[in-house]
Amino acid sequence: MDQQKLTEHSVHPEEVYQYRLLGFEAETRRFGRKAQQLSWVRVFVFLALATTIILWIRSAFAQGWWLIITGFLSGLFIYVVSLYQRSRKNEKRALLLARINREELSCLGGNASGWESGTRFAGTDSMADDLDLFGENGLYPHFSRAGTAFGQELVARWMTHPLLKEDEILDRQAAVRELIPDIGFRQELLMQALWEEPKPIPFQALQAWMHEPPFLATWWRTIARLWPFLMAGIIVLCYLQGIWSPLILAIIVALSLVGRFQKKIMPMHEAISGYSRQFSNAAMMLEMISRNAFSLGTLVELKAKAEGGNIALKRLSRLANALDGRLNGIAFILTNSLWLQDFHTLLQIEDWKKTYRDRWQEWFDAIAHLEGLHTLAGWAFNHPDGCWPCPVSEGWTIKSMVHPLIPANACVSNDLTLTPTVRTVLITGSNMAGKSTFLRTIGINVLLAQMGTKATANAMNWQPQRLFTSLRINDSLAESTSFFMAELKKLKYILTELETGNPALVLLDEVLKGTNSDDKQYGAEQLIERLLRLPAISFLASHIIEMGVLAERHPGLVVNYCFESTIEDNQLMFDYRLRPGIARNKNATFLMKQMGIIQT
Repeated sequence: MDQQKLTEHSVHPEEVYQYRLLGFEAETRRFGRKAQQLSWVRVFVFLALATTIILWIRSAFAQGWWLIITGFLSGLFIYVVSLYQRSRKNEKRALLLARINREELSCLGGNASGWESGTRFAGTDSMADDLDLFGENGLYPHFSRAGTAFGQELVARWMTHPLLKEDEILDRQAAVRELIPDIGFRQELLMQALWEEPKPIPFQALQAWMHEPPFLATWWRTIARLWPFLMAGIIVLCYLQGIWSPLILAIIVALSLVGRFQKKIMPMHEAISGYSRQFSNAAMMLEMISRNAFSLGTLVELKAKAEGGNIALKRLSRLANALDGRLNGIAFILTNSLWLQDFHTLLQIEDWKKTYRDRWQEWFDAIAHLEGLHTLAGWAFNHPDGCWPCPVSEGWTIKSMVHPLIPANACVSNDLTLTPTVRTVLITGSNMAGKSTFLRTIGINVLLAQMGTKATANAMNWQPQRLFTSLRINDSLAESTSFFMAELKKLKYILTELETGNPALVLLDEVLKGTNSDDKQYGAEQLIERLLRLPAISFLASHIIEMGVLAERHPGLVVNYCFESTIEDNQLMFDYRLRPGIARNKNATFLMKQMGIIQT
């Protein structure tokens, strides 16, 4: 299955993940055993080498064949060490790929705890909090398959700022469709991203550093190139003359030259220190992207961005390692006194900056976008029963839509059809009937559609537009903001944005909760009246069934839908089915009696 690309509906995702998991677990065991065997071989070869050297020394270096054996065993030891390191690397690769497939199986079963939760993005966007996009119980761990910190940030940005233009949505859908069958490439890319712990890279600080002018004059390059030859000559001369003071003086001069620029070298060191592994890992990901064959424009453009980046970032990683090596005092003295290592490193870094300062961010952008598209492809692959939403200019048609985080054995699908004239959908119903969940189901599926992946429905035609929500309100003691005032500020923000003239989808749940019933009904009705004059399609959920008269007041503009509850055998029953019309049943008093809060 690794050697062939899957068709979108060729097999169930659980079968694919299980098959790959078993294969990679077998590889992990095989390479683990091989590495263990090589570890013992390495010990034996080392002992043989040490024995040979001792015997050669005891022979007073008289027997030349000991030298031959020593050379052979030295080469063999290096070869065995390289085989051992390669086996350990292959073992880690198989281990990561096995983990990926194991976590995918867990996620399909409803447990996404093994994936990045996106908790650090929670609280940054009101809509994201309303729709439960981030956090351990949110959509993000079920959705995102970005392994790098910057890839994770891009996926979070796509979730809170989805596409609005029809052509961009369709282009991204096409790119995602191309990636879906190539599960081998997608998982290898994720594996490489997970090779190192995700560490945020300060792109703005690095970009500023990239454009800092060099502080070494060009003639220092000539000195750095000539210095090793000068030192070699001094060493030979001192050896022949038996006087070592010139060498000591030359070492002092070299260290003084390097020490003169330490205050300027340290900021450069700090700018890229600690990111050598991230640069090296990004280089590997760029190499994978460059090698893969893409056919569609979006992916071909990303591949073009990635080309050449792997070599350049590997070089930057080596230079960052060279700067880190200077922290070893003995190495610092030896390398700088003999060939002015710091100058050579600094000059190479300046050359790198001059060559790539205008391109380096494109490489990370290509990686992040591939991780984002891989995320969308993985979501589509994991939801074979979902649909590819079709953007339209007017009207809505949704068939069998469900919330993606509700288990299949517990969720209830609903249909929704809106004519082009409808501007407000009023949803009434009793407590716990499903109104709020339905609003979140609409919101999440619209986000999925506008990100360019599958929605959890059998069919979905919708109008792409901005999304505003007011589903969950939090007061703030720190800001002296009451619950009611916090909601008013949220509504004011939505109305202000709508007055710019850009169309939007607005989801409102139980507006004006913090006031009395009459005031709440009047205020909610006036809010709908104002929304009807703005470029918005609004969904408003409410317990106030009297608001249903708005459909009679604005025929064709306002439509009524409801969720009902029934009492059977003294038990409250919900079917969570969306129906046309106004809700008729209430359950608050019944629930209070059932729980013993009030008495009959």
